[in-house]
Formats: sequence, structure tokens, C-alpha cells
Amino acid sequence: PQIGVVAETSCRYFREIGFPEPIEMGLVVDKVGTSSVVYRIGLFQGAGHQAAPEGRFVHVYVDNTHGAGSRPVVAMPDSIRDAVLPLLRPLAAG
Repeated sequence: PQIGVVAETSCRYFREIGFPEPIEMGLVVDKVGTSSVVYRIGLFQGAGHQAAPEGRFVHVYVDNTHGAGSRPVVAMPDSIRDAVLPLLRPLAAG
């Protein structure tokens, strides 16, 4: 009855990567709210620890029982919350 819809996306490019060199991907969760999750994805190639591109996207959970045009925001399903909490990035020490 609930689905996650993409409410926001962005991507920042820091340097070029290319074929045929291998690419590694990293994913973290920046924030888990009542009805939303903020993800960050980085693509890495070669030496260094900075992502070449870094993407961000936000899923917001809505009621899907009424069809398009009438989908109020609802609480995230517990199964989704349980899956994303282990991916939550610890806050940086300030």
C-alpha cells in the first residue's frame, strides 16, 4: 500500500572516469526520517578516496491505494526502515 517515490535527485561531478577500468560504487544513507530516506552514491575509480561523481536522491513514501493524483505522504514501512538503518552514515564528530 505504500511506495517510495523519488522526490529529489542530484549529481556532482568531480573528475572523469571511463571504460574499461573497473568502477566501485559506495552507498550510504544520510538521513532516515518518518516518511523519507536520503541516499548518497559515489563512484570510485583508481587511487584516492574521493568519489568521481557523487549522487544524492530522496525517497518519500506515499499511500498508493488511491492511485495517482491522490497520494498523501505516509510513514515509511517498517521493512524498509529495517533495511536502511544499517546503512545510516554516522554523524561526523564536530
